[in-house]
Amino acid sequence: MGSGPGWPTISCTSRAPRDEIHGADNTIKALKTMFTPVAKFTGHKVRQIWEAEGVDGVAIEMDVYYRRIKDNKDFVITCTDIYRLRGDKIGEWRVNADVSQRLLD
Repeated sequence: MGSGPGWPTISCTSRAPRDEIHGADNTIKALKTMFTPVAKFTGHKVRQIWEAEGVDGVAIEMDVYYRRIKDNKDFVITCTDIYRLRGDKIGEWRVNADVSQRLLD
């Protein structure tokens, strides 16, 4: 993810008690603030990508790999990202993450 010329505008909405986030720079800042104290992103593996006819968007199922800061333990969060496009920009980005296993640790 990045920002500047050639990078899409990102708008991220969370169902958690947070305000809506607009713009690539603000999205990156919010993600860093949320995750940096807890875990370090180490990579991801795409499982499947869906594109539906008549829909200006895509859904991506993936495994996202992290290393927890407090004990250096690696873990995986399975998630599905939904990107809705507005022209050549990302108009909406929804992340549905399965954190149930993290609650058991």
